[in-house]
Amino acid sequence: MQKHIVIIEHDRDILDIMRYLLEAEGYVVTGYAGFPSMNELVLMRADCFIIEEWLPQVSGQAICLMLKAKILTSCIPVVL
Repeated sequence: MQKHIVIIEHDRDILDIMRYLLEAEGYVVTGYAGFPSMNELVLMRADCFIIEEWLPQVSGQAICLMLKAKILTSCIPVVL
């Protein structure tokens, strides 16, 4: 089964490059150019989150803390 990685990165060029590289390695990648709703992230059933620290709406650290506070996402690795 392929692993699912969710990327949150506001720079679309960086997002596209990360998606290309990870998909080339066999991962399923969902990318967001901004912060989606927390419910949407929880329902993604990701195996890993890669989050930019300096997002325009909210910091990556804040998103990480919110993910770790949810039962369904608390054990999923987060890379900032």
